[in-house]
Amino acid sequence: RMIDRGSAAGRPLFAANRDLGSAATGAAALWQAATTLREHRGDWHVVALTAAGVDGCEAHVLFTATEGVDPAVHRDNRGWSMADWDAATHRLADRGLVRPDGTPTDAGRSLRRHVERQTDQLALAPYEALTGPELEHLLAVLAGIGAPILSSGEIPFPNPIGLPHSDDGTASRT
Repeated sequence: RMIDRGSAAGRPLFAANRDLGSAATGAAALWQAATTLREHRGDWHVVALTAAGVDGCEAHVLFTATEGVDPAVHRDNRGWSMADWDAATHRLADRGLVRPDGTPTDAGRSLRRHVERQTDQLALAPYEALTGPELEHLLAVLAGIGAPILSSGEIPFPNPIGLPHSDDGTASRT
């Protein structure tokens, strides 16, 4: 029901995952549904970044700057060269979004918050398919599944997908 609520127009990764369907059951079906919904948000994130004039490498530079993450985590895991990273940092500095040393400015923090809010708004449609109690139930079930994964230590923090980690050992709802 949630996946059916998402539009494939302009969202190629969502559309491709949605069109795979879900012949599987159990954990495989849950994985595919979660991947499809993640790509729905991800495609909208690209739209918001593009509308803000931020390219792929710049998005990672800005993320690491505003979140205080070691740039190597994103640079190396995403395959950006030092030349790519330095050029993106320079472009962002020219726009006043980071300082020449790569630390964020207030304008950079503001733009990143704007992009995240816009992404959340644009990606909302699938979740509107659920009632309030259904959404709370879904979050509780997923938290129950996620807690042992997070406590296993298998997911490094910080990580290359930007998954936040809260102080109580569970992923933050951001």
